[in-house]
Amino acid sequence: MVSSSFMLPNTIPEIDARIALLYNEISALQTKRNSLVPFFQLPNEILSQIMFFYARESGVSTFTLRWAKIMHVCRRLHQIVVAEHALWSHIFATDMDTDVYHHIEKQTANAGICSLTVSLTLYYDANLWMWVASGQAARIGSLEISGKAAAVRDLVVAFGDYPWTSLRRLRLKSVGEAGESVEFPDELLDGMLPSLRDLSLSKISVSWNRLRNLDALSLSECPDSDLEADALPNVGHALRLMAASPVLQSFSLIPAKTLEPFDNLATGPISMPSLGYLKFHDSVDAMTVLLKELRLAPTITLKLLPYHVYTGANIRNLIVPLRTHLRHPEAPVRRALDLSIHPQRQQDTGALLYFVCGMTLADSLESCRQYYYSEQDPFTGRIVLNCHPQNGRALRQVVTKFLHAARSELVTHLDTSSVSGLTEPSWRAILVLLPALEVLHLTMLVPKTDTMAIPLHVLRELEKPTPIASLHLRIVSSSIPNFSDAQLEQDTSGEWLLPVVSALSAYIRYRRKAWDSAPAIHAPLALLDIEDERRFLYSAIHKQAMGRIWRRMSGMGIITRDDYEWNPVALRERRRQLWAQMGAHAEMDLAEDTDVDTESDVEEDV
Repeated sequence: MVSSSFMLPNTIPEIDARIALLYNEISALQTKRNSLVPFFQLPNEILSQIMFFYARESGVSTFTLRWAKIMHVCRRLHQIVVAEHALWSHIFATDMDTDVYHHIEKQTANAGICSLTVSLTLYYDANLWMWVASGQAARIGSLEISGKAAAVRDLVVAFGDYPWTSLRRLRLKSVGEAGESVEFPDELLDGMLPSLRDLSLSKISVSWNRLRNLDALSLSECPDSDLEADALPNVGHALRLMAASPVLQSFSLIPAKTLEPFDNLATGPISMPSLGYLKFHDSVDAMTVLLKELRLAPTITLKLLPYHVYTGANIRNLIVPLRTHLRHPEAPVRRALDLSIHPQRQQDTGALLYFVCGMTLADSLESCRQYYYSEQDPFTGRIVLNCHPQNGRALRQVVTKFLHAARSELVTHLDTSSVSGLTEPSWRAILVLLPALEVLHLTMLVPKTDTMAIPLHVLRELEKPTPIASLHLRIVSSSIPNFSDAQLEQDTSGEWLLPVVSALSAYIRYRRKAWDSAPAIHAPLALLDIEDERRFLYSAIHKQAMGRIWRRMSGMGIITRDDYEWNPVALRERRRQLWAQMGAHAEMDLAEDTDVDTESDVEEDV
């Protein structure tokens, strides 16, 4: 039924004319409304910067266009985003995309005259790359290509056919079967890439003697094509390679063949003051020679991945130059240590094969964790050492030697969130070397309670207590054979956590007694932070123990559970008030309504 409040036309032409008029009016109203929104009252220059920040800093890769959805909010944002040519200059494409050519043409058009950053993945052949190079070579400032060996071989052969006048950064990765070789043409390094300053090659042979005047260089399994097939490179080759680029800022080397641990240089130590990042993956002997011959900035970001470190004796010689570097007078104070230790076992018998051990030393835990996201940040002072001790005794030897070199008495923050499978002697060997420890992070992967219970027990048994002021515990569910997520859902009581709760209760009791006896000598535990994603510790079986832990912390520090301060007494009072407001009886069953035990229950155990 048509409302009588509208005067409607009676013919189709009149109706169509009226509809068109209404569409125009609605569009004008929407435009007027948007202009009144404070955000859209900003000038285009500021909105453009906001769009640029959103696209670059929102956590989305610059090579994806998911950020571009914002341009569909309104016509004005669409115009602003399209006009911001730099946002379109990062192009990712693969030859598996059926619409790849149209996609690249459209994006290069939107990029205007901006220099292009292109990333290509070639699964079939080099045709896509040749098409891009034929039209855009002079505009490309950064080029990354990953593909099978045959495709990469074809493209490097034809690389010199195009004008790469603006190319500053080139990354080529060859993926193929063993024996498939790709060689980087010498003529490309003899003036055909005049602007090249950043080169990264993977599984591509190249003339090391022609790599000069670079700012960044990364070679992963790239043989020196100047050497004879049966010739073995030595550390001297790597040192000459670095010296050929005096302003080298980033260098990563994973030799195709282990470097012989000697150098044939007669020039003495090589100074690399501009080098902000160094990654070296080779035998421990070659690494030792390299570090002895280099003079590095004390704040360099150093990542060392030595082979053949199975015992403490294997790392003894490497520790000497590492100790010299760590104790440089101008070295930053590295107060944070991040440990990542996992046992590798045989699948059939469960016998220990070796430990995967990673040690990261930095000025803060944030810097340690940042390594996983931006490991090549220069001049962070971060030191990373990875090795594979063959047993627990060897692990203790390696960690002990590293901590002694690193001045462990200065370490105040320890993150062991990625540690599992350590025995009590191993935990003791680590914690006893950290007398100034103030912040400790422990993580338990359900149901491996030993990763939390054992270190808490060891902390109580140390002859000299550590002044930990902040203890962070995290309980994480994981997919473990014979302990499925379905079982976790069924068993919400968290009975397997009893050893952890018992160890935590004993440790808090130990800290409270020490603080009560001599507060001027023994520091209080100011913060106990618990992250329990499945809320197992809220179950009835742990209710009384958690209440006692809170009582012991009261007056000494606070407890936070899942980012909120936990005060069961205040929670009980708020519940009573809520019940009273709802008209319920104030007399509730405290055994069911409170998270703490009675005062007498606590006093008898303190």
